[in-house]
Formats: sequence, structure tokens, C-alpha cells
Amino acid sequence: MSGRVELVLGDMFEGPSDLVVLPCSELPTVSEFVRSKLSLFRIPEPKEPMHLGEVRLLRLSNAEQVAPTAAYAASVKTGRGTEPAAIAQIGRTLGSYAAQHRRVQLIAAPLLGSRAGGLQPMEAFEALNKGFLATSPDWASCAFPSSRQPILSASMRRRVLLSGTHWLRPLRASSSAIPRQHLSTSRGYKV
Repeated sequence: MSGRVELVLGDMFEGPSDLVVLPCSELPTVSEFVRSKLSLFRIPEPKEPMHLGEVRLLRLSNAEQVAPTAAYAASVKTGRGTEPAAIAQIGRTLGSYAAQHRRVQLIAAPLLGSRAGGLQPMEAFEALNKGFLATSPDWASCAFPSSRQPILSASMRRRVLLSGTHWLRPLRASSSAIPRQHLSTSRGYKV
């Protein structure tokens, strides 16, 4: 069992994806950016405290153009940052959920822990990549959209490129509505 992980250009709320991951703290609190998107798409904010690394799923009825399901991921411990192990746990949970739900082929997630959590982008990417690929089925992809270019510094891109064939593409091209043969089936992650 092993899906794919991709770095893509775009916004995780542009959709469509099968599952959108929403970062939050364990309290839970969300960033102003996430709060504005939750308000725009009428997605309820998380209310109950969570453990660092925990994932809570929510069916979306008002934001199906983004994704039919959202996952709140407690990726930050307020005032203390995060740990790569917590990010890897979130990746394992997302991969397991995809394995249990065949309809989940594309997951859109930010680089969890790379802002409020204090992790370097490459450290966050490697932790989520390791966790997701450990449990994800062959049909599942986890896309990390970013509107920033370059997503990774030149030295980080060189490190990622050493692991195989990589590419960067717009998020919209990764919709599960596109026939799967049009997407790469290479194992591992792409830039």
C-alpha cells in the first residue's frame, strides 16, 4: 500500500478534492486565513479540545465544491509549536481514512506545522509524507497546495529531487473527476 504525495500550485479551498484538511491547534483555534475560508464556505469551526496529532472528520453540506469531507487536524500545541511525530500521525490517519473509503482519492492539505508550529517546510513535508505513505492505498494522493512559488528553497528542492521524478502543477488538474490514467502513478512524492 502506498499512495502519492504532491506539492502543487494553488489554494486548498479551490477544490475540488475528496477531503480538505483544516489546520487547528489543540484548543482548538484556527488562523485568520482558515477562519475567513470557514466563514466563506459556512464550515463550522471546531469546538471541542483535541490532542496534538488528532484528526476529526466532518461531512460538508455547504462546501461540496471544495470537498465533501473536511478533516480538522490538531497540528499545533498553542504556545509550544509542534513535533514532526504529531504531523506524521496526522499523515497516517489521513492515509488510513483513504484506505477505508475508496471515494477518497485526492486529499488537499497544507504543510501542517510549517507556520504556527515552527517546523521548517521540508521537515513538515517529510513528516506528513512519511505518515501518509505508510498507510495510504495506491489510489490516494495527498496534495499540498501553495500559492507561494517557490514552495521550497533551492536547497530543499535539490534534496527532494534526489528521491525520484517530481513535478509542480496546478491543483485544479488533480481533481478526482479527471481520469486517473491522466495522473502520474509513480510512487512517492512530486514537486
